[in-house]
Amino acid sequence: MKTVDILTPQNVKLEMSLASTAMRVAAFAIDQVVFIALILIFIFGILEPFNPSDGVTLFLVVFILYPIIFFYSLMMELLFKGQSVGKMILKLRVIRLDGEPLGVDEALSRWFLRLIDIYLSLGSLAVLMTASNPFRQRFGDVLGGTIVISEGSDLDKVSLKHVKGLDTTDSYEPVYPRARLLSEDEAMIIKKAIIRHDSKNNDGTFKAIVELSNKLEEVLEIKKTEKDYPSFLRTVLKDYVVLTR
Repeated sequence: MKTVDILTPQNVKLEMSLASTAMRVAAFAIDQVVFIALILIFIFGILEPFNPSDGVTLFLVVFILYPIIFFYSLMMELLFKGQSVGKMILKLRVIRLDGEPLGVDEALSRWFLRLIDIYLSLGSLAVLMTASNPFRQRFGDVLGGTIVISEGSDLDKVSLKHVKGLDTTDSYEPVYPRARLLSEDEAMIIKKAIIRHDSKNNDGTFKAIVELSNKLEEVLEIKKTEKDYPSFLRTVLKDYVVLTR
């Protein structure tokens, strides 16, 4: 699976798994099935009882049916943090190039260029771009500064539940009390960095461990006492769990 290194606003480098072209096409196909189903349900379940000449029918078409047709993908990705139904099923997500969640400006850029990327070119431009672009971006992604990542790999399945699942003992005395100042997101970044290092253990993952450790020392105003960087991160993470549970 192709990956990309992302530098977060906290100056921490993360490795993300990029969604393949095939997975993106499959997610789009699922969305079209959902999209068509919504339209059919609306037409036959809501509009059918009304007379086409009624003002009620016109109101429903203009204010409900048309928005569904035009804004389905935009609203889904905004409401569900970069995911549509197809992306949810296939565990894909749209994020910004800096690793931050999708915003309104980025979502609008992606939605606006769907007309060219997908519909006018029958999807050929989108497939060509995602297959050839180093970040697997279509034009909408390039304009919006976004990428589509896969959250299905084991390395990406890091949540607060995993962080809280670390082994702790009631008698454990935290080494770094200021670890309590970490946010949940920062704790998960540490956990993900440890998982990647343990599973790949190469120069890239070690460098990320070193950079993250140095950043934590600076932000938390602490001094590493462990002999190696991975042990330092594990201690900080364990302290966070003990101090915030």
